[in-house]
Amino acid sequence: MLDLALAGKRTQSFMYVSTAYSHCYNQDIEEKFYQAPTDMDSVYELIKADEASPNGLPEHVMKLKLGKWPNSYCFTKSLAEDLVRQYGETAPFPCAIYRPSIVTCSLSEPLDGWVGNVNGPAYIFMGTGLGAVHVTYYLGYPMDLIPADLANKRPHSLDLRSAREMGLVAVLVRHQASEQGVLFRQRQLAHPHVQHVEAPRQAQPHGQKDLLLRHPESRLVQLLH
Repeated sequence: MLDLALAGKRTQSFMYVSTAYSHCYNQDIEEKFYQAPTDMDSVYELIKADEASPNGLPEHVMKLKLGKWPNSYCFTKSLAEDLVRQYGETAPFPCAIYRPSIVTCSLSEPLDGWVGNVNGPAYIFMGTGLGAVHVTYYLGYPMDLIPADLANKRPHSLDLRSAREMGLVAVLVRHQASEQGVLFRQRQLAHPHVQHVEAPRQAQPHGQKDLLLRHPESRLVQLLH
């Protein structure tokens, strides 16, 4: 995609949609670049070794290669961010990294509660709506969710060219968590087991603190018995 953007005669900007968990080994995620887990040559060698093995590389080898990243999703997102950083330093157009938290069903567009799949938190909402889910694990900890339509609008609101022309940064990094959490109260689900509550500040789940984005203004949907 970066090569395609560079080949385009009318490319005005390039934005990579990453994730707030690309460097989730940190308790606090700042709007800046972090060191990549490895170089791309090492990644290519790893892919070749995996393809050369009849059953792929053993799980313990993959865990060793992933290091402090919990899974290949976060690992590859962090690699892609570094590629964008490298391209952005010399590209003739501004580049940016956008890190949303957990993207879930829409707030209002194209429809209230629309979702294209049942991955991630969508399962929880479906189960609650059907009356099958009455309790969830770690109720006292925040799960930061962003409606898909709000996550889609955020990149379009960033003035990348102005930031570059002002000499602020070569590649802009921006986050989006649930600062707009109050909007969820306008769409509170009509279900007796669902309630909106304030998330605790700096909450850390037992043994899983690296998998959640801490945000002082975040809200969450808690499922209560």
